[in-house]
Order: sequence, then structure tokens, then C-alpha cells
Amino acid sequence: MTHPEALADVFLTALKALPKRERDAVLVRIARDKSLARDLADLALIAERRPQPSRQYLAKKNAKANERPHRRYGPDQTRGRKGNGSSPGQDL
Repeated sequence: MTHPEALADVFLTALKALPKRERDAVLVRIARDKSLARDLADLALIAERRPQPSRQYLAKKNAKANERPHRRYGPDQTRGRKGNGSSPGQDL
């Protein structure tokens, strides 16, 4: 456990040990602080989205799905080679 995690556990334990009225007073003050309230909202959103795949993963997945399939050439078609004078099926 890292030092910040240990410190967070100490504060959380202390908060949980408070009587409900005092705990609510602390939480209200945290909610009123714009910076802390934004941080809490961000953390709540991260926790909510954690099970979802990342946007980078989704972008790669969608890009791969939208790729055009490779053109397949039959035995009677050339691959764009020019100027060797052979017929389409005899360029090899």
C-alpha cells in the first residue's frame, strides 16, 4: 500500500467513525467546495465508466471494422503490372 493510499484509509476510517450528524457536516463542506466537488464528480464518473472499454480501443475497433476488404485477384486478372506484353493470365 502506498503512502497516499494509507493516508486515505486513515481519513476514511475517521470519517466513518464520526456520528452521522458530524459525518454529514463534513460531507456537506466537501460538496460546497467547488474544487473538491469537481474532483468527486470526476472520480465518480471514472468509477462508473471503468468497466467500459476505452475510447482508444473503440476507435481502433471501429476503424478496423470500417476498412475496405482487400481486393482479391482471380487467376485471369493482372495485379496492375504493365508493359511486359504477356496476356493477363501469363504474367508470372
